[in-house]
Amino acid sequence: MAVMRPHRWLVALAILAGCGPGPGPGLRIPAEWEEQEAVWLSWTGDGDENNLVLAAIIRELQGSVKVKVVFSSEPARRRSFRALHDLAVDTQAIEAHVFPGADTWIRDQGAVFAFDGPGRLAALDLGWSQYGQVDWSYARWPEWFEGRYDSVKTSVERSPGSRVDSLMGAAVKARHHKVNVILEGGSFEYNGQGVLIQSEAVTLQRNPGRTRQELETEFRRLGIEKVIWLPQGVVEDEHFQVLIDNEYLVGGSGGHTDEFVRFADEHTILLAWIDEDELDEHPLNRMNQERMSRNLEILERATDRNGDPFRIIKMPMPRPIETRLEVVDDPELDGDRDDVISIHALPPGHQLAVGDTIKAVAAAGYLNFLVTNGLVLTAGYGEYGSGDKDKVARSTLQQVFPGRRIVMLDATPLNGRYGGGGIHCATLQEPKVK
Repeated sequence: MAVMRPHRWLVALAILAGCGPGPGPGLRIPAEWEEQEAVWLSWTGDGDENNLVLAAIIRELQGSVKVKVVFSSEPARRRSFRALHDLAVDTQAIEAHVFPGADTWIRDQGAVFAFDGPGRLAALDLGWSQYGQVDWSYARWPEWFEGRYDSVKTSVERSPGSRVDSLMGAAVKARHHKVNVILEGGSFEYNGQGVLIQSEAVTLQRNPGRTRQELETEFRRLGIEKVIWLPQGVVEDEHFQVLIDNEYLVGGSGGHTDEFVRFADEHTILLAWIDEDELDEHPLNRMNQERMSRNLEILERATDRNGDPFRIIKMPMPRPIETRLEVVDDPELDGDRDDVISIHALPPGHQLAVGDTIKAVAAAGYLNFLVTNGLVLTAGYGEYGSGDKDKVARSTLQQVFPGRRIVMLDATPLNGRYGGGGIHCATLQEPKVK
């Protein structure tokens, strides 16, 4: 996701304007590997590098599952259909929707679909806080918020992006259920049988002042019987922007589950992993190994709703993908461009000077995959020096998803220089009602 400089996006949010009944008994959120009616994506423009990846995803999906594409406006839809056609996408087979406020990361904004009794589809409306942007910024620039914290936060939570999940539910005539938890879909990892994995770093940041116990009470209303709390995700997915060792710029959601831990079936969990012999290959490897080792300890003690332990399979991480950026003095440069970054856009506390260089590290990984009918779409990094890792990742996915084709795409534009994202983030499955 793009990260705007605080003073600009906060001023914009100050002018924004917002969003039933709670969930009832009998709800069940289906696992991703269950049969699907459709996969949703959001197309945000015809010049974006991300859209080349989205077009490739659509081409792979067509023939396996219905594809529904969201556009921000009707003129955008008309322009984009021409671009899609030029990218060899069968536009006649696309079901198009117009949802103002939709962005590329449709999973994070969109509905979490559930079954509300036999043959009845429900759309869970999770709270939206633009990835916890207000509280993240308030911790750094409290003086800006003096007297307006509540109004700015309310503006975000009632912004057009917060209504995408409700619009999606209405489009498929699903029953609407408001959930009293702020959370993106990319951090909702569920096995379809009562067990939810949560990234503590994400969920508690999005819900300041609330305890794990309070949040678990709300999750139980969704048919969830157990919550496994993991402390942190991968380093490359730190919250918005973090500069490590004054050299490595990383950033993203703050630890979405779909970047580091996934269910493969009711009893099997995939966990991102760094082997001992990789620890000295890159400074971030040791940090990731420490985090994932802690997560592994927790997962090894966890059990399913019947009290049985999970099978845990380690998934390799691709070698870090770096982009060298020169630090320049350009107040008008919002973030980075090409091979430069403004010193004014760097995280507070840095010790860099104009002319120094840093390395932006992409949030690359194999676990940001999409499972759909007969198919698993994941990222491949062979041309970035991880061909051997690709083979292991493909083999692992084939092992845990037998009978499905494993397709690897170059998804590095979605991964970003830093900022997070991937195939799973940019797609959202709609389960089939039987």
